[in-house]
Amino acid sequence: MILSPFSTQYGKPSKADIKQYEELIGMTLPDDYRNLLLKHNGGSVEESERTVQQVGEEVSIDVLYGFNIMPQLNLVERFQALESELPELSFPIGRDPGGNPFLMDMADASQPGAVYYWDIHRMLKKRTKKAVAYQLTKSFAEFITDMTVSKEK
Repeated sequence: MILSPFSTQYGKPSKADIKQYEELIGMTLPDDYRNLLLKHNGGSVEESERTVQQVGEEVSIDVLYGFNIMPQLNLVERFQALESELPELSFPIGRDPGGNPFLMDMADASQPGAVYYWDIHRMLKKRTKKAVAYQLTKSFAEFITDMTVSKEK
């Protein structure tokens, strides 16, 4: 996975931005995710296929959301837009090219930060009548384990 950080175009978020977001969502971000936001402010993603083990299909990550950027890529805006539909104790961290969100789940205290693919637009071949969130990894660190960051200018 190659991340082209938003920090080069939009700057880096402040610790106050992170704290306000945590208050909005009612959860504390895992350190590995908070550190990525503080350093890179999310970014566009290339070479990002992940397998949804439950259905044996590949999904691509298009974007990891950030702060102080256009609404469709902004963590705060995306959370507010999806809040009423989100599974409990989760929040969006990015999306695929079709607009399906990737969620961070904080419900399991023993595995905070598990990452899920939420098939709200029914892009997977194994469609269901209701949107389904499929676990991809047990932590954000596992989710980005092979990520490289393109050189910031």
